[in-house]
Amino acid sequence: MAQEFFLVEISKEGGTILPSTLAHNIGVTKANISLLLIPLEKDGLITRSNHTQDGRKSIISITG
Repeated sequence: MAQEFFLVEISKEGGTILPSTLAHNIGVTKANISLLLIPLEKDGLITRSNHTQDGRKSIISITG
């Protein structure tokens, strides 16, 4: 159920989002968002990639 909630929140942003923005939108800390996204990534529902303009950031994207 939580996975669907995260996917809906990412979808609201057009399918890609910064982890910090997702954390803010769902009301968790930036530190916790990484732990919450691990199962989604392992299940192949999201991918993480480097931000094109700021290498310190990553982008979360819903997979096809």
